[in-house]
Parts: sequence; C-alpha cells; structure tokens
Amino acid sequence: MGNAYSSAFSRSTQQFFTNEVDTVEHLRVAIFGATFVGKSSIVSQIVSKTFPLEHKTTLDETVILSLASDKGVENVRFLDTSGTFVFPAMRQLYIANSHIFLVVYSLDMENSFEEARKIVNEIQEQRPNENIPILLLGNKKDIPKEEREISAEVADLLAIDWDVTEHIFTSAASYEDNVNVLRKILSYSTEVSIRNRTSSRSMQNRFNSACRKEM
Repeated sequence: MGNAYSSAFSRSTQQFFTNEVDTVEHLRVAIFGATFVGKSSIVSQIVSKTFPLEHKTTLDETVILSLASDKGVENVRFLDTSGTFVFPAMRQLYIANSHIFLVVYSLDMENSFEEARKIVNEIQEQRPNENIPILLLGNKKDIPKEEREISAEVADLLAIDWDVTEHIFTSAASYEDNVNVLRKILSYSTEVSIRNRTSSRSMQNRFNSACRKEM
C-alpha cells in the first residue's frame, strides 16, 4: 500500500460476525470459489506478504486487517471460505452479511470458472437490486498459456454477461497484484453504509439459529 497506510492483522477461526465486535466498524469481505483456486494464498499475500508453499484445507477462517492512514483506520474483516459448504445455511448467511465479495477461479481449472459463475448467480439472486460490489478474480495469470484450461480472453468475454463489478486477472504469488486487489476493495468501501458495518445481535441470533437447524 506504499507509504499511505500502515497495517496490522490478526488471524482467527472466530465467527465472521460476532457480538464481540459490535462497537467496531468492520468492512466484511467474503472470498468464495472452488477448492484449490488460491483463495487463502490471495488473503495471505494481502495481509502478511507471504505465499504458502503447500496447500492446506481452509475451514472458513477469519482474518482482520487494520489499515491506518491520515484519514483514519479501516478495519477489513476477510472471510476465507473453504470452497465446500457442508451447511448451505452458512453460505447464505455469509452472502447476506458481507459488504464486498471476491469470487475466485483459476485459469488452469475450467470447472472453477463454472463454479464462480454459480456463486455470482447465487449472490445476485440472494441480494437483488443492492448493487453489492462483486470482484471476479482470475488467478494464476502467470502460468504458461499451454497450462491454461480457459484463456483470459475467453473468460473475460464470458464474464461480461455476469454483471460483476470488475473482472481482475491476478497471481496469488504476486504481492503487487494482491495489493491492487486490496486497493480495489478499499475504493468500494466508501459505498458501504456505515450503519451496515457493525455486527448486530439479531445477526448473531440468525447465525445461531441456522447452525441449530443444520445440526
């Protein structure tokens, strides 16, 4: 982020929205996508400038990044989802209570592009007419063309009809690419109503109720 921001982050498996942060404004960013597309690597680069060398299965992990500037502090709460949802109600809650969405696919996995389309449709169907920022991320732009199962040109053409906010090609291995993603997130943060930033007790009650139904 250059010299404009200083940052700190914390990593936890706590719930994406909890009563403990009721007094803190958080920009909630949910990261969706199929397994093995690089969601966790993207988050890791954004918050700690590190790139995991081995894939580890993620179980809906929450990472909080605090960015300080002369304009104040922006607390970004990332939800790094697993890519598989045993409890559909959990996915619906994440969609209902997020401010910005990152939907990730990988250029070397054509099926992940189709999964991204389904996720985008689900978000739009669940939250129609809300103009929620959806950033579609095509990961692994750095791999050779012969290793790609879908070209960037075809993906860009097909994604036009998805009505996403932006379609960005990135590499999870590149810190600069992922800083650019963070800049995009922050550029849309001003569009998120402050009164929707804080977690509410009713939100937590819906979370607990959904969990009981799925058990």
